[in-house]
Amino acid sequence: MKIGKFKIKTWQIIVAIVALVIIFMLFRSCSNMSGINYKEETAQARNITTYYSFSGNIDAEDKQNMVSTNALTIDKIYVNEGDSVRIGQPLYKLDTSDIVNNVSQAQASVEIASVAYEQAQTSGRDQTITQATSNFSQAQQAFSDAHTNLDRLTTLYNNGAITLAELQQAQSTFNNAQSQLNSAQVAYDSASTTASQNIRTAKAQLDQANAALSSAKDALSDRTITAKVNGIVSEIYAKENQVLKINDQIMDVVDYNSLVLKAKIDEYEIPSLSIGKVVDVYIDAFDKNVAGTVTKISDQATTEGDLSYFIATIKLDADADLKIGLSVEAKVPNDVSENVVSLTSNAISYEKTSKPFVYVKSGDKMLKRTVEVGNTDGEYVEIVSGVENGETVYIPRILSEQEEEMVEIHNNFEDASEDSEN
Repeated sequence: MKIGKFKIKTWQIIVAIVALVIIFMLFRSCSNMSGINYKEETAQARNITTYYSFSGNIDAEDKQNMVSTNALTIDKIYVNEGDSVRIGQPLYKLDTSDIVNNVSQAQASVEIASVAYEQAQTSGRDQTITQATSNFSQAQQAFSDAHTNLDRLTTLYNNGAITLAELQQAQSTFNNAQSQLNSAQVAYDSASTTASQNIRTAKAQLDQANAALSSAKDALSDRTITAKVNGIVSEIYAKENQVLKINDQIMDVVDYNSLVLKAKIDEYEIPSLSIGKVVDVYIDAFDKNVAGTVTKISDQATTEGDLSYFIATIKLDADADLKIGLSVEAKVPNDVSENVVSLTSNAISYEKTSKPFVYVKSGDKMLKRTVEVGNTDGEYVEIVSGVENGETVYIPRILSEQEEEMVEIHNNFEDASEDSEN
C-alpha cells in the first residue's frame, strides 16, 4: 500500500512539473513578441486639430413657463399637450366670479358719471348762464338809461331849466346803475367760471369711472391666459377646477425651433468666439454633430465661488433628434498641426514624472523610448521627436486574469532561475 501511494504522488508531481514547464514556455514565447500581450501601431503623418470645447445642455430660447401668482381656481383649459399654439391664443382661464361684480359696478359708475357730465354741459350750464345773462342785460339797459338821463338833465341844468337837486338825483341814479352793472358783470363771470368748473369736475369723474371700468375689464381679461410664444404645449401640470396655490406649475409652451446651447466659457476662450460664428455641436446621446451659430455672448461674467465665466448662446440648426436637456458639446478650432508624425493616444505611456514614452522592439526585448509630444485632438498625439514616420511602436495589452496568472508563474520561474545561477 505504501509503495502504491508513493507511485501515485510521484506521478502527480511529474504531471505538475510538465504543466508548469509548458506554461512557462508559452508565456516566454508570448513575452518574445508573439503579439499576445502587445499590439503593433505604425506612426503616420496627419493633420491634428485642437479645439476649444464648451459643454452644456440644450434649452429653448423661446419658452413660456406658467406658474400661479394667486390662489385661484382653473375654470377652463383650452389646449392639450402636444398642441401647436400661436402668440395670443387662449391657453386657459382662471375663475372670474370674484371680479365679474366689479365690472358691473364699474359700468354703472360710468353711466352715472356720463349723465352728470351731460347735464353739466347742457341744462346746468344753461340755467346758470341764462339767469346771469338776463341780469347783466337788465343792468346794462338801466345803466344806459341812467347815463342818457344824466346827460339830458346836465344840459337842462346848465341852461337853468332845472334845479341842482334834480341834477344830483339823476347823478345818484346813474351811480347806482353803474354799480349794479358792475355787480351783474361779476355775477356773469362767476357763473361762467362755475359752469366751466362743474363741467371739468364732471368730466374728471367720468374719466375716473372709465379708468375703473377699464381696470376691471383688464382684470377680467387677465384671467384668460394666452400664449406669449409660438410653439408646442409641452406639459400641462394643472387640471380644470383645481384650486391653485401660489407658485404652482400650470403649463409650459416651448418653441422647439429656437433650441440653443448656453455654454459657460472662460475669459481666455472669449476670443475664439464671435457673433455669427458657426460651430460644431456634438450630441453624445446620438453620437452625431449638428451646426450651431453663436448669437450672443454675455457682457458680464458670472461668478460662482472662485470661478468666473461668461455665457455664450449658440442657436442650433433644426434636427429631429434635438431634445431639451440633452448634454451637448460645442467645439471651436484652436490650432492645426499639419502633416506631423502622430500616434494614437493609447500608444503613449507616461512615467510617474509625467514624462511620455513608447515601447519599441529591440531584438526579442521590449524597450522604453522617451518621446516629445505636441498637439493632441484627444485621439491622436503629435510626436515632435523620438519616433519617425512609418516606425512601429507597441501598445501593452491589458491582460486577462488567466494571462496575469501566467505572468506570475513566469516571474516565479525567472526568480528561481536567478537564484540557482547565483
